[in-house]
Amino acid sequence: MTADPCPELVEFSGFQWRISTRRMQGDARWSRCQVEVRDGALVLRLSRAAGEPFLGAQLALAAGDDEARLGIGRYEFRIDPVPSASLPPRGVFAMFSYGGPSGIDRRGVWGYNEIDIEINRSWLRTDDGHVIGTPPVYTVWPAAQSGRRRTGRRSPASHHIPGLTLPDPLASPTIHTFDWAPRSVRFASLHADAIARFSAWAAADIDLAPGAVPSTPMVPMINLWAVASGARIEKQECGGDYPCGT
Repeated sequence: MTADPCPELVEFSGFQWRISTRRMQGDARWSRCQVEVRDGALVLRLSRAAGEPFLGAQLALAAGDDEARLGIGRYEFRIDPVPSASLPPRGVFAMFSYGGPSGIDRRGVWGYNEIDIEINRSWLRTDDGHVIGTPPVYTVWPAAQSGRRRTGRRSPASHHIPGLTLPDPLASPTIHTFDWAPRSVRFASLHADAIARFSAWAAADIDLAPGAVPSTPMVPMINLWAVASGARIEKQECGGDYPCGT
């Protein structure tokens, strides 16, 4: 029986995942044809034909006809070796836990919580324009109240913490984790054959905005997408066991 080359659902890592088809950013789109499970591994593709928009992949943990939510615990994924050059400069791979109000305001003033680990090449920069390179980037969002206003309401500031830059972090198998506790999140990245971490960061509610670390289950998501131009790191800090400087 021939497998569907553009499935709506896939089985991966003991779970069922629903593949998105809506718009990504700008005219880019999520495509079911960019996802494949091969020999137990999840294979995602990001492509663009000449003159056409990017096609990327987004999967959300599924439960029946709805999205499934998971709560407090350890989230871990492994990336097998792939040439870093195969990821375009605007390409980003990420494991998200996303959704649920932040608890600041039920009207949605702060939007949604987000915990994620992102792998990218060079679109992230520090405030002074320095290109960070190809690190894992750890995010707990919202992080702090922003002075800007959007549609008459306060909007949250983003909070991206770059890990240690490596020449080519995808050249060997790497494992990336975050441990989500009721009031804190601890991130770590290491080579699959090593014990020592090459990147780590810990975030706690006391250091972020009230309610930044979510207390209710969220939807796990896996994304490979192309970032619109102009993306920048708005804030870079040292905290916990994250070393100063990259």
